Amino acid sequence: MARRLLFSVLAVTLKHWAVVGGIFGVSCTAIGPDDRPAGEGPSAVAAGRISLAPRPLPVVVTPLLPAAVNTAPDTGASPIPGAAVDARALVITASGNNSAFAAIEGTLQYLGTPFDVLNAASGPTLTADTLASGPHGKYDAVFLDVGDLGGGFTQDEWDVLTTYEIQFGVRRVSLYTSPNGQYGLADSDTGVDPSKAPISATCTAAGAALFVGTNCANPVVINQGFAYPTTVTDAATTPLLVDAAGNVYAATRTYPNGREALVLTFGQAASYVSYLELAYGLVSWATRGVFVGERHVYAMPQIDDLFLPSAIYTGGTYRITDADLQAFASWQAAVQARSLTAGFRAAFCANGYGSSTRPGDPLTAKAQALGPAFEWLNHSWDHPVLDTLSYAQVLNEFTQNDQYLRGLGLTPYTTINAVTPNVSGLASADAMRAIHDVGIQQVVSDTSEPGQGNPTPNAGIWNALQPSVLELPRKPTDLYFNVSQPAEWIPEYQALRMVATIDYPTMQGTQSDDLLRYMLNGNNDPWMFHQANVRNYDGAGHSLLSDLLDETFAKYLSVMTFPVVSPTMDDLATRVRNRMALDASGVAATIQQGMLTVTVAHAATVPVTGLCSPGAEHYGGQTISYVALGDGQSATYGLGSCGIGTLGADAGGLLSDAGRPDPGGGTDAGVDAAGGPPAGATVPGSTTHVGSTMPDMSGGCACALDGGASGPHVTIVLLLGCALLVLRRRTRA
Repeated sequence: MARRLLFSVLAVTLKHWAVVGGIFGVSCTAIGPDDRPAGEGPSAVAAGRISLAPRPLPVVVTPLLPAAVNTAPDTGASPIPGAAVDARALVITASGNNSAFAAIEGTLQYLGTPFDVLNAASGPTLTADTLASGPHGKYDAVFLDVGDLGGGFTQDEWDVLTTYEIQFGVRRVSLYTSPNGQYGLADSDTGVDPSKAPISATCTAAGAALFVGTNCANPVVINQGFAYPTTVTDAATTPLLVDAAGNVYAATRTYPNGREALVLTFGQAASYVSYLELAYGLVSWATRGVFVGERHVYAMPQIDDLFLPSAIYTGGTYRITDADLQAFASWQAAVQARSLTAGFRAAFCANGYGSSTRPGDPLTAKAQALGPAFEWLNHSWDHPVLDTLSYAQVLNEFTQNDQYLRGLGLTPYTTINAVTPNVSGLASADAMRAIHDVGIQQVVSDTSEPGQGNPTPNAGIWNALQPSVLELPRKPTDLYFNVSQPAEWIPEYQALRMVATIDYPTMQGTQSDDLLRYMLNGNNDPWMFHQANVRNYDGAGHSLLSDLLDETFAKYLSVMTFPVVSPTMDDLATRVRNRMALDASGVAATIQQGMLTVTVAHAATVPVTGLCSPGAEHYGGQTISYVALGDGQSATYGLGSCGIGTLGADAGGLLSDAGRPDPGGGTDAGVDAAGGPPAGATVPGSTTHVGSTMPDMSGGCACALDGGASGPHVTIVLLLGCALLVLRRRTRA
C-alpha cells in the first residue's frame, strides 16, 4: 500500500509539472523489490527518465486569392549556349511565415542541399544580377512557397525570374498554388477543407515517374490544410495527382520557350504526411535528379536498461525474461523479412550488474545466443546518475561494464559507444573526463533537454567539456521507461498528457505519427526506449515497442519506397561527423556542359545524388557518389549516364557495411561497399543542368577529371574503372 501511494504521489507530481505540448525531463529513482528469486542479494533497479516527445505545433493554411500579376510571362528570352549554373536552390517566400516555406526549408536542410532565401515582401528587389553573372547562373532550382508570392513581386520581378529560368534551363516548383491559366490550370478560387472530407489523390503514370520514393501504389491522402480541385487547360500541362472525379492537385507545365514548372494546388506543411511523402520527388525533379545531398530513411530504436528490472508506473518492477527477448527477436526477424525493412535492427543498452548478480541467468544466455540479431551498447555497470559521481566511480562504471559485455561475447559491440544512465554526466567534468579516458568517442544526448538537440538537421554536438566526444542527439518518445503493457501505459499517458481518457490504439497512433515524421524527413536521431517496453505482454509475441513499430512501419511502407536503415552507433557517428564537417565546408558545385565541379573551402566528403562513379552507393533506386576533398580542393566529374535502378532482389536494394549482410537477411543500406557511410556523408549544394537539357542518366558512369577551381586540385584517374563498370553492365545486360 505504501509503495502504491508513493507511485500515486509521483504521478501527481509529474502531472503538476507537465506542460501541454511542451517538453520536460524528470529523473525518477525507482524503489522496491525486483523479481529475482529470494536469496540472491540486492539488485539495482533502473532509474528512468521521463521526457515527453514534442507535439507538432498547429499549422494554419489560409485560402489563396487569384494571382494579380502574370507569373509566367513570355519575355522572349532563349537559352544561353554553354551556360554554367551553380548547385544551389533559390527559395522565394511570400512573407517568411508561410507553412509551405517552412516545409521546403526543412526538406533542403535535411538533404543538406545549400539554398538561399529571398523574401518577396521584405527582401531586396529581384534583379538579373541577383540570379546570374553573365553566362553563370547562381541557382539550379527555384521554389516558391505560394504560386503568386502573395502579390509580393512586381511584374518586373516576375519578368526577371522567368527570363532567368529560360536562359539557364532552371525548373520552378510552386508549392501552394491558386489554379490559373498561367500554370496551365483552369481558374479556381473555390477551395475545400480536406480535414472535413479527405482527398485521395492517385499518381498518374507521369506522377509515379516524377515522385521518386513515393509509394504511388497507394493514394496520396490530403487531409489537412486547404486544397483547390482543378483541371488542366491543354496538352502542355501534365497531371501528376488526380482524384476519382478527375480533379487535378499537382501538374507540370512545359511552356513554348522550353521553361518548366511544377505546381501543387493544396497546402503544404512540414508536419503533413501528404507533403513529406512528395518532398524528395519535388527536389529531385527541380534539380533533374542531380544534386549535392542525399536521403536515407532511418529507424534506430535504442532500448536502455537491459539486464536490470525497471520500476513500473502502477507498482512493482519488471525485468524482461529470455522468452520476452526471444519474442522480440522473432518479431524483428519478421520485420527484416520484408525487403524495405531488411536493414532494420534494434540496439540494446546493457547494464552488466543485472546479469552478473544472477548466476545462470536465462536472459543473459538468450542475449548471447541471439548475438548479432541486435547491436549492444555500454549503459554503465549498475545505472547510477553520473552527475555527482567522482572520476574514479564513473571510470569504473564504464570500464567494468565494457569488460563484462566483452566477456559475454556480444557482437556487434565496441568500446567507443555508450549511452549514459538517464542521459546524465554530460555537464560533469569528472564524468566526461572518465568517459573520454575509457575510450568512449560518442554518447547520446536528449533532444528534449535545452542545448541537447540537433544544432542543425542530422548534426551532433561536441561535448563542451571533452570536445573529442560527440553527442548524438536522441529522440524521446511517449513510450515511457516504466511501462510494460497497455494497462500500465494508458494511465501514465493520461496523467502526463493531461487527457481524461485514451485507448491503446489512439495512443499508438499518435506515437507512430511522430516516428513516421522522423523517417519521412530523413532524420537520423536514434529513438529512446527501455527494456520493460519489450515485454511479451500477451504471450503471443506482442510488446508495447513492437506494436508501436509495427504501426510506424505500416504507415511508412504505405507512403514511401526507400529502404529503412539502422546503422550501428559508430556508423551513425561517422555519418554525423561527416555531416558536421560538410556543413562547415563551404561546399560549392557547378555544372557546365555535362561536367560537375565540386569545391570546398574546408575538408569534407560531399555526397552527390545522381552522380555515377565507381564505388557509388545504390540506395532505393538512387545513386549517391561521395567526393572526398581536402581544404581548398576541387574535383570535376563527367555527368555520364546513371541507370542503376535498384540493386536487385539479391540484396533487397541495399548495401551493407563492407558488403556484409545484416542479420535477418537484410543489409545496412546507406553505406558504401568499402564499409561505413562514405567518409564524409554530409550535404550542401544541389545541381542541375543549364541551357538546354540535362545529360541522359540512363547507364554508364562518371569519371573524375582534374579539378578546375583555384587552389589545390584533386586529380582522380578513374577512366579504367569507369570502362570496367560499363563493360560489366553491358555484359550483365
